[in-house]
Amino acid sequence: MRRHYADAPAVIGEAEVRYLSAYGIAPRRDELSVHPQAIRECWSGKWTAFILSGTIASPTVLLCCLALFLRKKPWILWLERPHPKSQNAPWGPTVLYRGPLRWTRNAVMSWLLKNCTALIAMGKLARQEYIDLGISPHKVYSLPYSCDSSRFANVFNELEIRKFREANGICNRVVLLFSGQLIERKGIEQLIKLFNRLSSLRDNLAFMILGDGPLRPAVETFRDNSTSKVLFPGHLPQAQLPCWFAAAD
Repeated sequence: MRRHYADAPAVIGEAEVRYLSAYGIAPRRDELSVHPQAIRECWSGKWTAFILSGTIASPTVLLCCLALFLRKKPWILWLERPHPKSQNAPWGPTVLYRGPLRWTRNAVMSWLLKNCTALIAMGKLARQEYIDLGISPHKVYSLPYSCDSSRFANVFNELEIRKFREANGICNRVVLLFSGQLIERKGIEQLIKLFNRLSSLRDNLAFMILGDGPLRPAVETFRDNSTSKVLFPGHLPQAQLPCWFAAAD
């Protein structure tokens, strides 16, 4: 299955951004897709530096790292916390007794941490966990989770919020909101199950789901079959989010 995002460049701020095509057979696990154009860009080595974000389970990330290593180009990993099963797992013989898949994953992680130019960890806890796994503290940097909340604060007055809720049929309901990627690790399926349980106890609820992703068909099925009010506009531009956030309880 081919996932064609876009090949034409776009401009965000002063940066040119290009969305590349992906090929894969597992729609629920996008990290298992292959992005041949990204690998080719890394092998070309024409850029000053490369930042790779994703997971070590991604064949694209691994092939890009290998290409940059062979080309002797600087490359930076941008990762969230390491897999829980990697914790307290020194790169020694004891890992062999934990299964070949886990040993392989740990060996790959060891190679990545050793050979990357630097690592950007999402948060202080992630930084410390990568240090515990053996990366030099001088190579790992913390990028805190953050959000500019100022554009969500006091953006709309009560009249505007009431008009929005009336237009969407949620004026007299308790409104729950989810905003994010529709992927497995975000827990949207568990949230849907919980909402169904709550709906059986209360009939004045509404659920707004913002976002898109591989689990979109499951969300659409839930919306179409739910006895409660469910709004699912899909992915929305950033500029529209404050209105939806303000309308939620």
